[in-house]
Amino acid sequence: VLESDAFAVRRCEALSAEVGSDIIDCVRARAESLNPLLRQVRTTHGDEYSYAKKCLVATGAAAAVPPPGFVDELCVESVRCLGHGEAADAAAVRDAFSVAKRGGKVCVVGGSWQAVALAAAVARAAPAETAGESASLVFPEATPIGARLPKDLGKNLRKRLEKR
Repeated sequence: VLESDAFAVRRCEALSAEVGSDIIDCVRARAESLNPLLRQVRTTHGDEYSYAKKCLVATGAAAAVPPPGFVDELCVESVRCLGHGEAADAAAVRDAFSVAKRGGKVCVVGGSWQAVALAAAVARAAPAETAGESASLVFPEATPIGARLPKDLGKNLRKRLEKR
């Protein structure tokens, strides 16, 4: 784990202690480059770290905050936003699953990987009689994950999500 946030490093160290320090390396540094041919990550300090088959890149980007007035003041309690910390995100996801399992509808606003995964998981969690009606995914581009996927793959993803 390469991380510049001291809190994230402490979480990593706790996880490392739990699963074994020979499994996870916790490094407080920023990644400067990734070389898939050599399967190495170089830090801004010049250190290099190897990986076996896959490298997970978790950017830790902050979630966009809805602008004032986006959510009607009378309905604020029924809206959950992701990206406000692990505990808050976990509670929001639990709420979404709870609604879906009771046959309710969940609307996920956003076209990110996380939004797509949440909408798909909510759809799978719903009872059979509400299948296809339990989750809506609202996103601004022609396909979910818009600019990050090739057009054909994005269209295929949209069709698969619509089937759910």
